[in-house]
Amino acid sequence: MPGAPQLPGQEMSLTQNWFLVSFPPVRTLDFVLGILAARIVLSGRWIGLPVPAALGLLAAGFAAQVALWPTVYGLTATIVAPVALVITAIAAADLRGAPSLLRSGPLRFLGEISFASYLVHFLVLSFAHIPLGAARSWDAPAATVIIAALFGATTLLSWGLHRLVEVPAMRRWSRPAADTPAPAPAPAPAPVIEPT
Repeated sequence: MPGAPQLPGQEMSLTQNWFLVSFPPVRTLDFVLGILAARIVLSGRWIGLPVPAALGLLAAGFAAQVALWPTVYGLTATIVAPVALVITAIAAADLRGAPSLLRSGPLRFLGEISFASYLVHFLVLSFAHIPLGAARSWDAPAATVIIAALFGATTLLSWGLHRLVEVPAMRRWSRPAADTPAPAPAPAPAPVIEPT
């Protein structure tokens, strides 16, 4: 990939960043990894890595990411496998019925609106700075309030998009899974005839 023009603050070009972050065939690998993880859990072939161990691997991946930043490899290469392991370990724990904060009401709500949040968060971040001052900076307390307000705006817009577009679209165009026929009852044991 061409090494210029450089992306500000990173050792990668705009083209390299586009290829890693936006190029559909590359992003499809995320979906394939998710599909494989789901199949592993559903087929009962999970390796049994506990959630804390998976989180430890993720922490190590983040440490490697920080050490490699701002190189191309520091963007995602060090955390892809650990993120997949964390998600799979949590899914396996959910199937076992293990206690989890991720099933709490607020986190379930954020999970439900996560796709809509993915769609709107960058727009909120990109356009909110214009009325606030594109080149302006703030001290830590003011920046914290602004970040919280932007998170709130993103959450509110995501909830609206989810309720007014995503849910009605799923009702209209999704198809429920075909009902699985109930298994046939086991045949009754043959009567035992006693000799007379």
